[in-house]
Amino acid sequence: MTIRATITAAGLALAALSAASAAPQQTTSYPGQMTDARVWVQNRTKNDAVAVDLSEISLKRPLTVHVTNGEAGDTLLVQSRAARQLWDYDTVTAPLDNLAVTLSTRGAAGWEAVSILAATPDGTTVLLKRPR
Repeated sequence: MTIRATITAAGLALAALSAASAAPQQTTSYPGQMTDARVWVQNRTKNDAVAVDLSEISLKRPLTVHVTNGEAGDTLLVQSRAARQLWDYDTVTAPLDNLAVTLSTRGAAGWEAVSILAATPDGTTVLLKRPR
């Protein structure tokens, strides 16, 4: 066998091995079976928030959250409760040719455009909201 054939065969074997190890592992007994409900959240800084939307779930009792720091046995239980989101509202009026700049400026301050209240030749009035 030549050196070229040996290198080619080794390359193909290495490619097949890496493709097999990169393939997702089967975690269910049969197709269509539900998997475990596990979520991995990695915060990069102290101020990273974890947004969770449970609006589709009807909970009869408070949800219990297990927080771990990546070490076995290092678990913290956090009790949660449903809370209604409170909003601040505001309006802004700007000429149509300056509306995008005005909304971008307000958006940088946390405001979100909700609706157009009035559109006149003098300017467009937009309803804004942001979380309290």
